[in-house]
Amino acid sequence: MTRQNVICKKSCFSSYSFIFGLTGSLGTEAEQLYTKKHFNASCFLVPPFLDTCKGTSRPRPTCIKTKIENSAEKQLSSTVRTVQDNCANVPILVVVRDPERVRTVIDTLTQALPEHSLGDKLGPGVIELVDRPGKEAEFQQMVEVATQPLEAMAYNGTPTRYWRVTVTTAIGARGQDYHISDELVDEKGGFLLVLEYVPDSEREWIQFLGRTARHDHPGQYAVILNAAEYQDVSFESGVPSEATVVKEILAHKNALNEQRLLDTEEQLEKGVIMHDYTARFWAWMKANQGDQKVSQEKMGQWVDLCETFEAKQPGTITREFEEMEIPVLALRGTDVGSMDKLLDGSSATEPEPEGIYTGNYANGKREGEGRCTYDDGRIFAGQWVQNKIRGAGRMAWPNGQVYEGQYQDDKRSGIGCIRWADGRSYQGQWVKGKQHGHGTYTNQEGLAWAGEWSEGRKVDKSTAPSEAGSGSTSKSKRSTEVPDLTVEKTTASMLTQSSI
Repeated sequence: MTRQNVICKKSCFSSYSFIFGLTGSLGTEAEQLYTKKHFNASCFLVPPFLDTCKGTSRPRPTCIKTKIENSAEKQLSSTVRTVQDNCANVPILVVVRDPERVRTVIDTLTQALPEHSLGDKLGPGVIELVDRPGKEAEFQQMVEVATQPLEAMAYNGTPTRYWRVTVTTAIGARGQDYHISDELVDEKGGFLLVLEYVPDSEREWIQFLGRTARHDHPGQYAVILNAAEYQDVSFESGVPSEATVVKEILAHKNALNEQRLLDTEEQLEKGVIMHDYTARFWAWMKANQGDQKVSQEKMGQWVDLCETFEAKQPGTITREFEEMEIPVLALRGTDVGSMDKLLDGSSATEPEPEGIYTGNYANGKREGEGRCTYDDGRIFAGQWVQNKIRGAGRMAWPNGQVYEGQYQDDKRSGIGCIRWADGRSYQGQWVKGKQHGHGTYTNQEGLAWAGEWSEGRKVDKSTAPSEAGSGSTSKSKRSTEVPDLTVEKTTASMLTQSSI
């Protein structure tokens, strides 16, 4: 299967005039600068409700333990001991790196906690919370049960109350709301997180800690790490210290992310270029469906560029695409610059310009020199401003009629000359598509009427008909001898006022 399109996330996001989103963390300074530079994102902080109340504030989670072990086996033993020490007092969420580790921890806890292995009517005492595509409702049900007490039986048959233990990956440590409504849990420090790894960004770490100490309840967490997973971190003292290990790992991750964002910028630039070229190529393909040989040749070149662009410099991508000689085309309803229209604030419902256009663009709109072929056969070549004909240009009709002169907002305005296929012509001033001001009309026999015109009609100050070019004139008030150009019918040889 070949790659035939390149869609860039930046270009897609930028096609919207405004996006509003909520997040639990604004990210690092480098991440905020990156989103500001490439997506024009502005961040603002909405304080939690309790922080706005006088004399109180929301609780922060308390770290009850930081432990650094030298192997995965020792880390597992420490995790199990921490769970055993606390599961009689509070519900626990163990966060591990991957699903394989989830299974390992679940199996070990089931053996270490026999009372939990039986579960109760609400479900298991040790919950495996992993991503289950298509079973979102079941996932949410397990999240709700995770903080419910476990009604178990001791070996002597005495009813005993424990709290459930949930083992999950990042999927259960972000965006999930673990409800606590037990005063005894609050008295014992609140919902307990046991974190077996430090994620790749400070933003995600904040989200992890946000699973506890929610609303007006206290919370706590323990960090139990495997030192072998952080050998690439340059710790200040040479070895990880329990007092600073999390802070140093996050600083290391943040530095890596900052470099990654810098490295991503070139790939992002390539993506934006190819996103634009994708629209341009397929607009051209749609306009050239009849020429199969040329289309197949260009398709081969395009597919090759799509499959190899990531390894090329932006300048090379541009050069190779231009060598394909794909003109800038905007089909009706398929404007290459439609995303840019939204960016610069123009209405999303603005009608698309008509015709097949080849020429210059600015901010996604026809601008400068360009040529457009309309559905009715008219061809215009000349100046464009903001998708409208403005300035000097030439319009030719299929019936041989031609106008050369000035335009303003798609209408003949200024000085111009129109020549009909039957030999008639008008040379003079135009306003909003009609003869207005001084002008000369010449009929098929070469006789000319010169004088003032008003909204397409000749007024009575004029010269009498004379042979064009003879220089002889005489005064006349017989304006009826001049055809009324505003009421000419639409025929193959006559001007239509509604046409551009």
